[in-house]
Amino acid sequence: MPGGHSKNQAKKIVLLIVTGVAFGQEEPESNGISFGGWGRAVFVPVQGIFVDDADPVFKSGVGSGWRPAYMGFSVKFSALDGRIGAASDINGGAGSVEVGDNLHIWAKPFGSDILYIAVGKVWDGRFRGLGSIDDDFNGYVGGTGGSGDPVFQRFADGGALFISQPITGLSVYAFIRPGYNTLSNTNTTNPAGGAINPSSVTAADVYKKIQAGFAYDIPNIGLARAQWFGNSMDFTAAVYDTYVFSAATGLINQVPVVPQPTYPFVANPARIEAAFKLTAVENLNLDIGIKIPIPVEEGIVTYHDNFQANLIGDFTSGDFKVAFGVLTGFGGRIATDVPGISAAKLQSYAKITVIPSFYIAAIDATVGGDIGFKAEGESETPVGTTARGNKDQGITFGIGAWISRDLGKSNIKTGLGYTFPKYGDNGTTGGVSYLTWPIILTASF
Repeated sequence: MPGGHSKNQAKKIVLLIVTGVAFGQEEPESNGISFGGWGRAVFVPVQGIFVDDADPVFKSGVGSGWRPAYMGFSVKFSALDGRIGAASDINGGAGSVEVGDNLHIWAKPFGSDILYIAVGKVWDGRFRGLGSIDDDFNGYVGGTGGSGDPVFQRFADGGALFISQPITGLSVYAFIRPGYNTLSNTNTTNPAGGAINPSSVTAADVYKKIQAGFAYDIPNIGLARAQWFGNSMDFTAAVYDTYVFSAATGLINQVPVVPQPTYPFVANPARIEAAFKLTAVENLNLDIGIKIPIPVEEGIVTYHDNFQANLIGDFTSGDFKVAFGVLTGFGGRIATDVPGISAAKLQSYAKITVIPSFYIAAIDATVGGDIGFKAEGESETPVGTTARGNKDQGITFGIGAWISRDLGKSNIKTGLGYTFPKYGDNGTTGGVSYLTWPIILTASF
């Protein structure tokens, strides 16, 4: 056989075709192949946009909440008793097919958890924060929810992931993140005389971006973790945005203004993260995390991003469940050494999401609601920069009710969501409210 395997050796590798596996699961632990699929499409029959002193506008649209109707397909395999395997996701949307979250090869070279290696495009959420408020309806009540990344950032990039479990409960890891498809082949020449691979990055930049940390699972108490999340720490131009509601997605999206005023900014600066997921209380999941950004200096300017303190959780009692989250950012500022120009503060915020629900056996459906509240503080920019004026404080509030019915591992949901006019805004979205009726289809196998 190719690769030197005899027929008898080949018989030892049993191929299991497993269906009904959730999309995005971890790699199969034993020999076999798993398939998974997940997709979402949203139809908004009608959406009312109500503006002060103007006639209401009614729209309709189709989307998925972040792009056109979406479908993803996952294939994963493992062999040699779970010592090596691969994961590949293919996404469909916007009229095209593309590489999804994962396209990597993984291995356990010693046949145990003493070392796990994954190389390629890796999206791995084993230590990620809880995703209790990452639901499909929150975008219609102000969009205050979010994934588990605000609590603790998952692995999500192109690179090489190394995880070791030297003792029971303890995991240490390093994720080296040069990006996807950035290999430079040193034995390849470029006839044009240019760079061998313009996508490759310098080693210095790669190791500035390393993500490294540990997680410790305390039995019957919780999961503690901490990490360094690196970045190249380069200044870029930040763009003030204006908010526009998209009927196609049902979300309030940000689009650049023209012209684009800028101020010194660092996209996703390096930070220290720490989190604790409580599991000691029956029926309660609670995950608390903090993010401490590292100041960035460039000439006479120092940029301090917002500190973050975030909490996400859920509680279940019989047929009743409530998910909740509080996401905050505060303390950010831009400082300069120029005499007469004082430091300017970034916009602080607090987002509160509550999602109560109750399963009614008589109709085999769940009824629930989404409540979203966001308070934003004032922001300033240094005098003399090219930035637009300050942002004022404001409050956004939304509320919605829905009914949901499971269809196996799939789901159909519909309801009404209302976002009130933003109070105290500087005029960008003030006086505008939204009433949205979405029909949400989610399919998985």
